[in-house]
Amino acid sequence: MTTLRVALAVPDYRYPRNDERHCRISSLRMLCKKEQVDLVVFPEAYERQEGRQIQDVLDGFVTDFGVPVLMGIRTDDGFQIATYSNPNRRPGDTATHLYVKHSSAAKLAFEWPNYRQARERMFTPLVLNGHKLSVQICHDMYFGRCKARPWHTG
Repeated sequence: MTTLRVALAVPDYRYPRNDERHCRISSLRMLCKKEQVDLVVFPEAYERQEGRQIQDVLDGFVTDFGVPVLMGIRTDDGFQIATYSNPNRRPGDTATHLYVKHSSAAKLAFEWPNYRQARERMFTPLVLNGHKLSVQICHDMYFGRCKARPWHTG
C-alpha cells in the first residue's frame, strides 16, 4: 500500500482570510501542484455556505488545488458538515462524501433531510488510493456507532 500524504490546513485566526498567513493557501497550492499532497483537509466550519450550493463551496478549492479536499462547512440552516470531493479518482476511490455532525451543533444530523437513508453512507469510510478514511467532526469522535440491540426486561 502506498503512503497517503495529508495536508491539514490550520487557520491562524490572528490574520484575516485574505492574508496569506491565515492558512498559507498559496504554499499549500504549490505543494499540491508539485504532487506532494494527496488530500487537503480543512477544519470544522472553515467555510460558510452563504447562500451557495454546498458542492459549489467545495468545488472552488478542489479546482484550485487539483487534489481531493475534505472540508468543514457550516450550512445556512445550522448544520456542521464535512464534505469531500476527489477530482482524480482511481478505480475504487470515493468520488464524493458527506458527513453531518451528530452532536454539539445548532442542528444535528438526525434532523438532516432523509437522515435514515443518508446515515449509512455518512458512516461508510471514503476510499482514497486504497486507504479507507472515516469522517467525523469534533465531539462525534466520542460517540461510537453501534447496532441497536433489543431491550429485554426478563
